Amino acid sequence: MVFVIFLQIAMRFLILNLKIFLFFLFIPFIGYADQEKRFSLYYVKLGGAHSADSSSGFLPEFGLGVRFQQDKYGFDLSTNLGSAIFVNDLSLKGVFLFYPWPKSQYQLYFGAGPSVGYHLVSVPMGQPFGGSTTKCQQLFLEGFLGCEFRRTHRCKTFFQMELSQPVVVLSGHKHYSKPGVALTGGIGF
Repeated sequence: MVFVIFLQIAMRFLILNLKIFLFFLFIPFIGYADQEKRFSLYYVKLGGAHSADSSSGFLPEFGLGVRFQQDKYGFDLSTNLGSAIFVNDLSLKGVFLFYPWPKSQYQLYFGAGPSVGYHLVSVPMGQPFGGSTTKCQQLFLEGFLGCEFRRTHRCKTFFQMELSQPVVVLSGHKHYSKPGVALTGGIGF
Protein backbone atom coordinates (compact mmCIF):
# COMPACT_ATOMS: atom_id res chain seq x y z
CA MET A 1 0.00 0.00 0.00
CA VAL A 2 2.80 2.44 0.90
CA PHE A 3 4.58 1.47 -2.32
CA VAL A 4 1.51 2.37 -4.41
CA ILE A 5 1.17 5.77 -2.69
CA PHE A 6 4.90 6.41 -3.19
CA LEU A 7 4.58 5.42 -6.88
CA GLN A 8 1.61 7.79 -7.37
CA ILE A 9 3.49 10.69 -5.75
CA ALA A 10 6.57 9.95 -7.87
CA MET A 11 4.50 9.87 -11.08
CA ARG A 12 2.81 13.20 -10.23
CA PHE A 13 6.22 14.71 -9.47
CA LEU A 14 7.65 13.46 -12.80
CA ILE A 15 4.64 14.70 -14.76
CA LEU A 16 4.88 18.13 -13.09
CA ASN A 17 8.64 18.32 -13.74
CA LEU A 18 8.09 17.20 -17.34
CA LYS A 19 5.61 20.05 -17.85
CA ILE A 20 8.07 22.53 -16.34
CA PHE A 21 10.90 21.13 -18.49
CA LEU A 22 8.78 21.37 -21.67
CA PHE A 23 7.75 24.91 -20.75
CA PHE A 24 11.38 26.02 -20.44
CA LEU A 25 12.27 24.08 -23.58
CA PHE A 26 9.72 25.98 -25.67
CA ILE A 27 10.37 29.50 -24.29
CA PRO A 28 12.96 30.26 -27.01
CA PHE A 29 10.43 29.28 -29.69
CA ILE A 30 7.78 31.51 -28.11
CA GLY A 31 10.29 34.40 -28.17
CA TYR A 32 11.15 33.65 -31.80
CA ALA A 33 7.48 33.67 -32.82
CA ASP A 34 7.14 37.06 -31.11
CA GLN A 35 10.04 38.45 -33.20
CA GLU A 36 7.64 39.10 -36.06
CA LYS A 37 6.18 42.00 -34.08
CA ARG A 38 9.52 43.44 -32.89
CA PHE A 39 11.81 45.73 -34.83
CA SER A 40 15.27 47.00 -34.06
CA LEU A 41 17.03 49.73 -35.96
CA TYR A 42 20.68 50.78 -35.82
CA TYR A 43 21.04 54.27 -37.20
CA VAL A 44 23.25 57.23 -38.02
CA LYS A 45 21.82 60.73 -37.83
CA LEU A 46 22.98 64.20 -38.89
CA GLY A 47 21.50 67.58 -38.20
CA GLY A 48 21.80 70.80 -36.31
CA ALA A 49 21.43 71.46 -32.61
CA HIS A 50 20.98 74.74 -30.82
CA SER A 51 23.48 74.63 -28.01
CA ALA A 52 22.36 75.59 -24.54
CA ASP A 53 25.14 78.20 -24.71
CA SER A 54 23.13 80.83 -26.59
CA SER A 55 26.23 82.55 -28.00
CA SER A 56 27.16 79.56 -30.17
CA GLY A 57 23.96 79.31 -32.23
CA PHE A 58 23.35 76.05 -34.11
CA LEU A 59 26.01 73.34 -33.98
CA PRO A 60 26.36 70.57 -36.55
CA GLU A 61 25.32 67.36 -34.81
CA PHE A 62 26.23 63.73 -35.46
CA GLY A 63 24.68 60.78 -33.67
CA LEU A 64 24.77 56.98 -33.49
CA GLY A 65 21.96 55.00 -31.95
CA VAL A 66 19.73 52.00 -31.70
CA ARG A 67 15.95 51.93 -31.62
CA PHE A 68 13.74 49.07 -30.49
CA GLN A 69 10.04 48.91 -31.29
CA GLN A 70 7.29 46.47 -30.38
CA ASP A 71 3.87 47.42 -31.70
CA LYS A 72 3.07 50.90 -30.34
CA TYR A 73 5.99 51.21 -27.93
CA GLY A 74 9.70 51.72 -28.44
CA PHE A 75 12.97 52.76 -26.86
CA ASP A 76 15.74 54.87 -28.41
CA LEU A 77 19.30 54.94 -27.07
CA SER A 78 21.77 57.30 -28.77
CA THR A 79 25.03 59.11 -28.32
CA ASN A 80 25.32 62.54 -29.95
CA LEU A 81 28.11 65.00 -30.65
CA GLY A 82 27.61 68.62 -31.62
CA SER A 83 30.76 70.55 -32.38
CA ALA A 84 31.90 73.82 -33.90
CA ILE A 85 35.62 74.46 -33.33
CA PHE A 86 35.64 75.72 -29.72
CA VAL A 87 32.10 74.75 -28.62
CA ASN A 88 31.34 71.06 -28.06
CA ASP A 89 28.29 69.22 -26.77
CA LEU A 90 28.28 65.49 -26.03
CA SER A 91 25.16 63.67 -24.84
CA LEU A 92 23.80 60.21 -24.11
CA LYS A 93 20.01 59.95 -24.53
CA GLY A 94 17.56 57.22 -23.53
CA VAL A 95 14.02 57.95 -24.71
CA PHE A 96 10.80 55.95 -24.49
CA LEU A 97 8.80 56.22 -27.73
CA PHE A 98 5.12 55.85 -28.63
CA TYR A 99 3.93 55.05 -32.18
CA PRO A 100 0.19 55.85 -32.60
CA TRP A 101 -0.06 53.95 -35.93
CA PRO A 102 2.69 51.29 -35.88
CA LYS A 103 1.72 49.37 -39.03
CA SER A 104 1.73 52.41 -41.30
CA GLN A 105 4.30 52.98 -44.04
CA TYR A 106 4.97 56.39 -42.45
CA GLN A 107 5.17 56.04 -38.68
CA LEU A 108 4.68 59.14 -36.57
CA TYR A 109 6.26 58.87 -33.12
CA PHE A 110 6.84 60.94 -30.02
CA GLY A 111 8.59 60.27 -26.76
CA ALA A 112 10.28 61.49 -23.62
CA GLY A 113 13.17 60.46 -21.43
CA PRO A 114 16.37 61.50 -19.66
CA SER A 115 19.79 62.37 -21.05
CA VAL A 116 23.17 63.30 -19.68
CA GLY A 117 25.04 66.05 -21.47
CA TYR A 118 28.53 67.50 -21.30
CA HIS A 119 29.14 71.03 -22.60
CA LEU A 120 32.68 72.32 -23.18
CA VAL A 121 33.71 75.74 -24.45
CA SER A 122 37.46 76.12 -24.85
CA VAL A 123 38.91 79.28 -26.37
CA PRO A 124 42.71 79.36 -26.70
CA MET A 125 44.07 82.85 -26.36
CA GLY A 126 47.81 82.21 -26.71
CA GLN A 127 50.72 83.16 -24.48
CA PRO A 128 50.99 85.06 -22.10
CA PHE A 129 47.19 85.31 -21.72
CA GLY A 130 46.41 81.59 -21.41
CA GLY A 131 43.04 80.21 -22.42
CA SER A 132 39.43 80.22 -21.31
CA THR A 133 37.57 76.99 -20.64
CA THR A 134 34.01 76.47 -19.45
CA LYS A 135 32.77 72.97 -18.58
CA CYS A 136 29.34 71.86 -17.49
CA GLN A 137 27.70 68.45 -17.07
CA GLN A 138 23.92 68.35 -16.70
CA LEU A 139 20.95 66.02 -16.58
CA PHE A 140 18.30 66.87 -19.19
CA LEU A 141 14.70 65.93 -19.87
CA GLU A 142 14.28 65.12 -23.58
CA GLY A 143 11.21 65.27 -25.80
CA PHE A 144 11.07 63.75 -29.32
CA LEU A 145 8.67 64.23 -32.22
CA GLY A 146 9.43 62.52 -35.52
CA CYS A 147 8.40 60.43 -38.49
CA GLU A 148 9.92 57.19 -39.86
CA PHE A 149 9.70 56.29 -43.52
CA ARG A 150 10.01 52.60 -44.30
CA ARG A 151 11.96 52.12 -47.54
CA THR A 152 12.36 48.36 -47.30
CA HIS A 153 11.85 45.81 -44.55
CA ARG A 154 15.34 46.51 -43.15
CA CYS A 155 15.96 50.15 -44.16
CA LYS A 156 14.24 53.20 -42.68
CA THR A 157 14.83 56.92 -42.82
CA PHE A 158 13.54 59.37 -40.25
CA PHE A 159 13.30 63.04 -39.42
CA GLN A 160 12.87 64.24 -35.87
CA MET A 161 12.85 67.27 -33.63
CA GLU A 162 14.40 66.93 -30.16
CA LEU A 163 13.75 69.32 -27.29
CA SER A 164 16.10 69.37 -24.27
CA GLN A 165 15.37 71.01 -20.94
CA PRO A 166 18.22 71.19 -18.38
CA VAL A 167 17.04 69.83 -15.03
CA VAL A 168 20.04 69.25 -12.72
CA VAL A 169 23.67 70.44 -12.83
CA LEU A 170 25.93 67.47 -12.13
CA SER A 171 29.26 69.32 -12.28
CA GLY A 172 30.63 72.67 -13.42
CA HIS A 173 28.97 76.05 -13.33
CA LYS A 174 25.33 76.53 -14.17
CA HIS A 175 25.76 79.20 -16.79
CA TYR A 176 22.67 78.26 -18.78
CA SER A 177 19.27 76.78 -18.15
CA LYS A 178 17.51 77.47 -21.43
CA PRO A 179 15.93 74.66 -23.43
CA GLY A 180 17.78 73.40 -26.49
CA VAL A 181 16.43 72.11 -29.78
CA ALA A 182 17.85 69.80 -32.45
CA LEU A 183 16.57 68.97 -35.93
CA THR A 184 18.01 65.74 -37.32
CA GLY A 185 17.55 63.26 -40.11
CA GLY A 186 18.85 59.75 -40.16
CA ILE A 187 19.02 56.41 -41.89
CA GLY A 188 18.88 53.07 -40.15
CA PHE A 189 19.32 49.42 -40.93
